[in-house]
Amino acid sequence: PLKIELPEGNHQVQINAEGYKTWQTQLAVEPNQAQSIKDIRLQAADGILALQTQPSGANITIDEKFVGKTPLKVKISANSEHEIRISKAGYENATRRVQVATGKTKKMSVDLKPIKGVIRFAVEPADAQLVLDGKNKGKVPLELELVAVSHQVEIIKKGYKPYRTRITPRPGFPQE
Repeated sequence: PLKIELPEGNHQVQINAEGYKTWQTQLAVEPNQAQSIKDIRLQAADGILALQTQPSGANITIDEKFVGKTPLKVKISANSEHEIRISKAGYENATRRVQVATGKTKKMSVDLKPIKGVIRFAVEPADAQLVLDGKNKGKVPLELELVAVSHQVEIIKKGYKPYRTRITPRPGFPQE
């Protein structure tokens, strides 16, 4: 317990303790008027979740609230279980449960499982080069299993006009 005298006016009151969140309130002090603040219960300090995914850029929700994209460091209430949902286009959703101790950092790494579809390339002349998302994939004809997100396709051969398009593989439905 603490008794203090304060001058008349508005005052910010804070109470700190290691391992706990800071408690604060605004107090209006009037002359010759005693005040008391009772039943203050400090809450345990948050923990920190440091989350990475492979690949990065996955959307993260904690207890059904969107908190950002990976890589990510986020404060979460300590000593209670939280549901982490991870999603990224072209990858299976992942769910994890996590609990972090007061004032501690917990590192978590999740490898996302790709959802893939098959694309077959039939091109005339047959020895043209296939460039996928800026990377040379070799000569066509070619069959590739790709993550089910939009890809930039370019087919080039000296002496011919390049062909460019975007394609999104559909799992379970091979495309040509």
